[in-house]
Amino acid sequence: MKSQLTNYILKREAGKVRNQGEFNRLDEINSFLFIFCAENIEELKTVKDIALSSDLQRKKLTFWGLINEKDLPEFRTEARDFNFITNKDLNYLKIPKEEKVKELQKVQFDVLINLSQETNPTISYLALKANSAFKISKYEQNESFIYDLMIDCKKDTSIINFTAQVLHYLSLIKK
Repeated sequence: MKSQLTNYILKREAGKVRNQGEFNRLDEINSFLFIFCAENIEELKTVKDIALSSDLQRKKLTFWGLINEKDLPEFRTEARDFNFITNKDLNYLKIPKEEKVKELQKVQFDVLINLSQETNPTISYLALKANSAFKISKYEQNESFIYDLMIDCKKDTSIINFTAQVLHYLSLIKK
């Protein structure tokens, strides 16, 4: 029941959001927003490694992570420049509170990339509400109304492989 209500709210909000779907060539992209779930230190280190990728040098990178805790755990120090959402920032339906959404919406991004391994209503809502010209995620049929490009990584679903696939496809797109 709760997940059905959350899905209803997501679809209703999608009707209010103008999907921009604008894309620049990879070399013209200036800013990326990465959203992800951080369940453990290894996932956080993997996301942090993405920031060090040579393909993303000289780009403005912003990271928003969801932590399924009431407060930020000790491993947050591993990623000081990341933004985090905890359970206290969510309502009963796991949708971020208004102040967190407004904080995310303050900045316009060229590309949003959802790094989450699993479908998550909080991450989906953040992706929907983010000011991003182009939104990318792993393939999930039920969320096609949120993203402009979805990639199906059947064999290797790791965050590193997915990011490599995204950068590969972005480099192929010509404007």
